[in-house]
Amino acid sequence: MPPTDTEAKLTDYRARKEREKLIIHYKTRVATLFSKFTRKPQKTQDPVDQEKLSSLSSTDSNSDIEHDSLLIEKPTPLSVYDYVLYVLVFLLWITIYAIFIKLQFGMVYLIISALVGMYLNTRTGPKQKDEVSAYSVFNENCKKIDGTLDGEQMTKQMLYGQFAR
Repeated sequence: MPPTDTEAKLTDYRARKEREKLIIHYKTRVATLFSKFTRKPQKTQDPVDQEKLSSLSSTDSNSDIEHDSLLIEKPTPLSVYDYVLYVLVFLLWITIYAIFIKLQFGMVYLIISALVGMYLNTRTGPKQKDEVSAYSVFNENCKKIDGTLDGEQMTKQMLYGQFAR
């Protein structure tokens, strides 16, 4: 009995879903493999804000919101283990690069590893709470980022020199 059109579509659909599951599985495996090389900031509290936290009443409904805003994310310092791991990864990269040079694919390896490095060092996730956007139109009240150079500031500096503020 030959398969009908519906059975063929069902088989294709199941095969496609299976491929999607495999792709998701391998993506998560690669992400966990490279997650060892990234540092996640830890939330810590400033000593000055400790007094503000103690003064917040537990009955206030906004206390949770204020408590979250008082937590400051600070990156954790690198340990000796991290430095050793970075050196070993670099030595592995150099070794593989030397192998690819012998195979006359050194430039291809260099370009691909540069692209992978750029991707891994670029944040692809959502921005943090209360983080200022790089584009001032998306910020509250069109607030500019510190160090942003715009036309008005350049005009002031050109006309008034160092006295422009």
